[in-house]
Amino acid sequence: MKMDKITMMMGFAIDETPVPEETLGFELPDSDAKVFSMGFRYQQTENLSWGAAFLYDSKEPRTVMQGATGNYINGSFNEGGAYLTTIGVSYEF
Repeated sequence: MKMDKITMMMGFAIDETPVPEETLGFELPDSDAKVFSMGFRYQQTENLSWGAAFLYDSKEPRTVMQGATGNYINGSFNEGGAYLTTIGVSYEF
């Protein structure tokens, strides 16, 4: 039986923040983001597969001016983001 050994995956998303300026704070800053992901899965045997993936979440800068929207902060959120990695193994009985 022939089976495909490698599955490649790629993704892109635009993540719009649900946080309005009125409730934005330094304890939980948020802004719009672009999310990039990629990974692969290798089917070693009919029952065993393993893989790895990487995701980068790039946050856009956001500025809030004190009093403009009822918020008590005055400042900017810059260079935010996250890196996520995962490695997995799957065995089917």
